[in-house]
Amino acid sequence: MPLSPAPFLGPAGRLTLLACLLLACILPSSVVGQAGSATLRGWVLVAGTDAPLPAARVQLLGLRKAAVTDSAGRFEVAGLPPGVVEVQVQYLGLGTQRWNVPLHAEASTAIVFRVRLGIIPVPAIHVSVKRVVWPKMRGFESRMQHSEGTFITRDEIQRRQPQDLSDLLRTVPGLTFEPPSTEFEDTRVVMGHGRLQCTPTLYIDGHRVSAFRLDDFAPEHIEAIEVYTRMSLVPGQYRIGPSRCGAILLWSRDTF
Repeated sequence: MPLSPAPFLGPAGRLTLLACLLLACILPSSVVGQAGSATLRGWVLVAGTDAPLPAARVQLLGLRKAAVTDSAGRFEVAGLPPGVVEVQVQYLGLGTQRWNVPLHAEASTAIVFRVRLGIIPVPAIHVSVKRVVWPKMRGFESRMQHSEGTFITRDEIQRRQPQDLSDLLRTVPGLTFEPPSTEFEDTRVVMGHGRLQCTPTLYIDGHRVSAFRLDDFAPEHIEAIEVYTRMSLVPGQYRIGPSRCGAILLWSRDTF
């Protein structure tokens, strides 16, 4: 049977055919087989102990290939081109370490990476904690920042460890403590001097107390104290009644 004639090739077709024939003559036939024929497998261990390092990332730089070690520290990456490849091993908290590994066509290369345990230096972390202010103490905090009274906080009470409130308040300028004249009287706290002496108004948690003994309140039950030695210094909401004296405000720790 006679053979059919070959189809006619135009100028462009003849050039394409010629280029393909030349390329086939120049390139060795093994190139195609070598591409992606190497395999890298191995273990990542802790240097000095040879303990396996699980969850370490093994990355082949420049090839976009990577693997993560299993519980025994093993890994395997296939489909690699032959040649020297840079391998980076990274473990959380230990930084990275690198090795150059030669790979061979149609072969599996086994290797052990021993990683040195170390600590990555990190910049200092600055933490600021905002002090919690209980709702009933917000007024106290505001007045302590903007008023001219004397303010005693819980920290100061704990630092001084007073036996009673009289001991705690004796250091407040403008307060005078008069000892009792009989065994049936209590120590009396007054403000001012001479004929201008007066008894301050006492408030507990914002409520006025008409009759009181200062030392009936134990220091360990007091959160804070405000002392205003003149009526002009007393906050407006505490200027109640005919008194022309100052005021002492006690804030308890029991009813927040």
